[in-house]
Amino acid sequence: MVKTLITSAEKIVALTLITLLVGPTIATAQSQETPDLWTGIFTQEQVDRGRKHFLSHCTFCHGEGLEGAEGPALRGSSFARNWSGHYLDRLYLRLKEKMPAENPESVTDEEKLDILAFLLYSNGFPLGDKELPLDIEAMSNIHIVDENGLAPPMNGSLVGAVGCLERDPDGDYLLANSLEAFVTALEHVRPAESEFVKTAALGTEEYLLMDPYPKPDNYLGQKVFAKGFLILEENDNKINVITLEMVSTSCES
Repeated sequence: MVKTLITSAEKIVALTLITLLVGPTIATAQSQETPDLWTGIFTQEQVDRGRKHFLSHCTFCHGEGLEGAEGPALRGSSFARNWSGHYLDRLYLRLKEKMPAENPESVTDEEKLDILAFLLYSNGFPLGDKELPLDIEAMSNIHIVDENGLAPPMNGSLVGAVGCLERDPDGDYLLANSLEAFVTALEHVRPAESEFVKTAALGTEEYLLMDPYPKPDNYLGQKVFAKGFLILEENDNKINVITLEMVSTSCES
């Protein structure tokens, strides 16, 4: 049986996986219960099969050690930046629908499930005594989170933020009175996120909005929802905008 090993450094990276829960409130405190993903939801045998499938189909783009090649790295900080804060179904659906890029149907759904187990184990998540089943609904409730709690998204993460659109004295667009930015996606958006955006109260954060297009002057003074890549800097937090939509014509709440 092939044993997949992870180094102490990789375990440290895995223990720093971070997330922000999208829901009626934005949680940043430590969780009271061990998250499902840290209780052991896949087996060594499943990991070994996944490693075999990965080596057969995925190394050209992602490297034999998941370090990245033609495609992104799939472990460490790259994995954390792209997947922390999401739910497991989103990661599985990415494998199912998009990978391998040249022919997604060349790998079965069951083989992709094994690859998912291999990716999780390679990022420090623990083994269990039962295999991860091919159950999308169950995976939609498994949050990819830090073992000890919840934290803001990483620099470079795709995020969403709700706030009031303003302009600063230099003419730049600002998302003022915003809630803390949270991890999001461009596809397979969870219904809970859409409902949260509609009802979210304003907060105390501020983000400089980079390169919104077209210019959103018609939204000035209104409550908006911005999606883009988070840029954390010493003096300013920025969002490199991908989409911007109006939530309410009022910034009262």
